[in-house]
Amino acid sequence: MAEVLKQAAHTLAQPPGAGLRGARLLQTRGFLFLALTLIISLTIVHGSLWVRGIRPSPRTSLWEHLIWEVLPRDDQQRQYLKQRFFTMIVVLPVVAFAVHALLEKLAG
Repeated sequence: MAEVLKQAAHTLAQPPGAGLRGARLLQTRGFLFLALTLIISLTIVHGSLWVRGIRPSPRTSLWEHLIWEVLPRDDQQRQYLKQRFFTMIVVLPVVAFAVHALLEKLAG
């Protein structure tokens, strides 16, 4: 028991990340995970919609794309938003799992 307490005290006395491989990656892991997941997911979703020929309504302004309070006025925009939502439901968990596995492997 005394040996375990001695090791715990020694571990707590070291600075955070000391002795860990990939310590810098572990410090920025949360932001890196979030950024990689969102960038990869959005790229896959918009690429998938583009390949399938699903486009937003050309009359929709950038401002209407940015705010969610405005309901889509035409059927083309409704269909685009619906397909984007359903595609993101499938893509986001898969990409999050893959990025998590990649970061775990890189961290050691």
